[in-house]
Amino acid sequence: MSLTYQDLELPIYRNTREIIHFNIEKKGEAQRCTLTLSDLVLAAELAGLNMLFISDTGRGKTQLVSDIYTAHFGGKGNWMVGRKDASVLDLFERTSADLTTGKFDSETARTLHEKRVAYLLNVADELNRAPGPVQADFFDLADGKYAFRGERALLGKEGYSLFLATMNLNKAGDNGFSGTFDVDRALYNRSHLTIDLDHSDFRPTAEDKLYIRSHAMDPRVKHAEKKDISAEILQAFHTIRTRSREPSLDAQIFAFLVDESLDYCEKDALKHEKQGSWPMACLDCPHSANICSSVKSSSERTVESIALLAQGLQYLAELKYGPVSISSFDAFLEAFRFTTYHGNLNDIAIGEKYAGRRQILMDETVHNLREIVTSIKPFMSKERLNTRLIECTIPERGSMTIEYQQDLLRSIEQKKIPHKVLDLPTILKEKGIGTNWIQSIKK
Repeated sequence: MSLTYQDLELPIYRNTREIIHFNIEKKGEAQRCTLTLSDLVLAAELAGLNMLFISDTGRGKTQLVSDIYTAHFGGKGNWMVGRKDASVLDLFERTSADLTTGKFDSETARTLHEKRVAYLLNVADELNRAPGPVQADFFDLADGKYAFRGERALLGKEGYSLFLATMNLNKAGDNGFSGTFDVDRALYNRSHLTIDLDHSDFRPTAEDKLYIRSHAMDPRVKHAEKKDISAEILQAFHTIRTRSREPSLDAQIFAFLVDESLDYCEKDALKHEKQGSWPMACLDCPHSANICSSVKSSSERTVESIALLAQGLQYLAELKYGPVSISSFDAFLEAFRFTTYHGNLNDIAIGEKYAGRRQILMDETVHNLREIVTSIKPFMSKERLNTRLIECTIPERGSMTIEYQQDLLRSIEQKKIPHKVLDLPTILKEKGIGTNWIQSIKK
């Protein structure tokens, strides 16, 4: 049976806040479509991407995860609560003695719990309530692997293993976060999406709150009726993964834009690389208004997550609106907005200019990146990567951008018309974007 949008409806948690807006083409007509916070979570779930939900208490993080656990996977999953005595070993290993002989061999008595290894969903609720060594055990859940007797068992099946985690955090006085224990940075890196439910743009709408309050007055986490649609989720996952392995030229270019291109630094006279000087070197840099000062390059893991989420958003939009076509750049920009988070943004700017609100800087970065993408669209085909343009202001006709011609340039120069010759490398460098990848795309 094919998956439908109604199949994915969360039974209790509700968040219809519109956070993603796409220009789509449906039946040959241009339309506008929106996806909600819940839609984003569903798209990431179908793409098999790990998610970390953070907020103050009472924002519904655990309810959201519980709905997915119960209504999508039938309550079949590995659920751990962050405590000092939490143990991943207890999930995946069991010990049995041979009662016929009365002998006990500690080595052979330990066996792998195959049923739990095969579960598609792994949850770590309130993970920052667990100390560092216990958090390190959660790495296995996030990586979709478990080490047993020197070998690594793959969690889940058919390449799908979903890790969901929550952090019940209180805002500290410095606009940061505080919890019982600090969270290992490696766990942040293993969370493909980090969603701050305290962010005003991500909170449930007033209508959502009225709906939730009218259905129950019990403040505890509520348990929905069990429903298992994991087979349909696996089918969607394989479709999304196949699509992500066949990237368009737009997708390839975007991957380079957020990868090594964001390591470019005009201020570095030696190699034009940020390296250890970022973001301190941005403080008095004449190029600090460029995107290079806001964000650094994404890791290869993040680039892969962006590609998967972009296809997940496309797939979810198709379930919601029917056959639609979304611009690859639009899908990748929105995916970048939610997958590039911890460690990639300028922490100094976050503290000094944005009062600790990371998502605001992320949204501004996406806005700037969208403008860059728009400015290079005239070059976005292999045939036009070498194109040159002339940008000029003609008194009678105003500002113009026209195809480069030697005779035209000579005429403009003779008439002393203000102008600029543009090509793809020039435009990108002016915006703080590296260009070493362009030759690879041209081949």
